[in-house]
Parts: sequence; structure tokens; C-alpha cells
Amino acid sequence: KYPSAKVLIAPFSNNILSKKMDRNGIAHEIESNISIGKTNIWVVPNERVWHDVDSAIIVQHDGHSVVNMNDNIYNEGQIKKIKNVVPKIDIALLAYAGAGPYPQTYYEVGPELIKKANQKKEQFFERYKKMRDALDPQISIPFAGKYLLGGNLYYLNPFRGVPDAVEVTRFDKNAVVLDDGGKAWIDTQN
Repeated sequence: KYPSAKVLIAPFSNNILSKKMDRNGIAHEIESNISIGKTNIWVVPNERVWHDVDSAIIVQHDGHSVVNMNDNIYNEGQIKKIKNVVPKIDIALLAYAGAGPYPQTYYEVGPELIKKANQKKEQFFERYKKMRDALDPQISIPFAGKYLLGGNLYYLNPFRGVPDAVEVTRFDKNAVVLDDGGKAWIDTQN
């Protein structure tokens, strides 16, 4: 749909993602920083021994900054790099949940599954808080955690251990939950 769009990926030391994209014929550029007019974009790798494909993106325009941490597990080295680029973060998009088969497909429906689902939810809340505290943004947006099981697994939805983003507002007074549907926006100036 956008043939002239550039696909940017982070400069990992062992760039597994670049190699995979090359094999799949996906054109891409390895970049750590680009500027387009008054907008600066940084791609900051989250280098972990076992899974070097996730990265954060920092977008800064007219002194306002947004940091997207989707799929990034807390990594002190990555946090330091981000804070060196933008010491004052206006908005951070932070994971508050995660998809996967655990615990809903590991236990029979019952008290043990309910307990495990609640534990998973609390673990993700703790990860969210740790990332939020490290980045110290003015506003946090719980981000990229919503999914539903369909088909014959629909009955397991209550046991996924996945909170609603609104639940984050119970413990994060600076959290903003945007409306669903792609029409949500936030004014970074105010």
C-alpha cells in the first residue's frame, strides 16, 4: 500500500532481524537515528542474549517526546540509552499485558487456573510499574495488550491473565487510556 515507505530496524550487534528480513526479501534500513524536518526518530535496540529483535522507538518533535516500549522487557542498558537521548519523556507507551497460551491452556478451568491468571496479571502490572518508574514519563499509556481468543477457545478468555488497560489507572495516576477504534489521540503540548 505504501511502496515508498521505509522499514527501519535497530542496529543490533548480532542483527538476527536484519538477516531474517534479508532472507524474506523485505527491504529495510538499519538506523539508530533519522531526522525528518523538525522530527527526530531514534530506534534503540533491546539487546538480550536470547531474543535480539525488539527495539524501542523515540519520536521527538518541537521538544515533545514519545517513547514506544512495545514488546520490550526491562533492560537497564536500553533504559540508559533512552534517557541519554531524551532525559524528559512526555509520553511512554508501556506494555501492561502479554499474549500467549499461559495459563489458560496449562490448567483445567477451576481455582488453580483462576489463581494463575491473577498471578500473571499482577506480574505484568509489576513489569509496567518498573518500566514506568525507570522512564519517569509525564504520561503513561497502557499499550499493546489487548487480544481475545476466538473459535472453540473462546471460553478461556476469562482465564488469560490479561487485564483491561483501564485497570492500570488504579495504581498509575498519570496513566491515560485511549479509546479503541483508531481515532484516539493525545495532545502532547498540554
